[in-house]
Amino acid sequence: LKRAQRCVEVSDSQAQVTERWNRDHHGRIWYQRIFHTEKKVIEYQPTDLVLGGVESGWARISQIIDPRELQQLAIKPGSEKFEGQSVLVYEGMREGTQVQVRWLTAASIPERLVFTTKSGATSSLQLISIDRHDSKKEECHPPALHDYDSIDFSDIGDRHDSFLERLMRFEGFGHGHR
Repeated sequence: LKRAQRCVEVSDSQAQVTERWNRDHHGRIWYQRIFHTEKKVIEYQPTDLVLGGVESGWARISQIIDPRELQQLAIKPGSEKFEGQSVLVYEGMREGTQVQVRWLTAASIPERLVFTTKSGATSSLQLISIDRHDSKKEECHPPALHDYDSIDFSDIGDRHDSFLERLMRFEGFGHGHR
């Protein structure tokens, strides 16, 4: 997880996928899904996000969890720390899933999110470290993508590519423009 004032990146090291959100000075939001193994980038324009009904409020994106959802969870008693910072632990159920959020109060970001389904399947997001030196930095350093194939989301249905066909089957995209 990387966060700056106008950029948020969440990387899944196992899947080799990075989600990158950028916000310009006018508040418009762009989104990229970067598939490192395949060397492909799917670029979502602000219009794509709106038409797709994607939640793109910057508070939700930059804090990883919607602040309104956090307020619906119970605060676990006791005090904990992460890299010397105070952590509040929130727990509760959300849509049938057990949720635990270890929240860094000063940074307004989760140190750890854990989701456990009724069947016991668990997924989590872990903050590795906080870069205190760049807390006012506006941009994330963009990954080197010059040798990646850039694909505009609105063109997905028009391209004949085995990677996109697998992605559409897995994620349920339909053919054609959204």
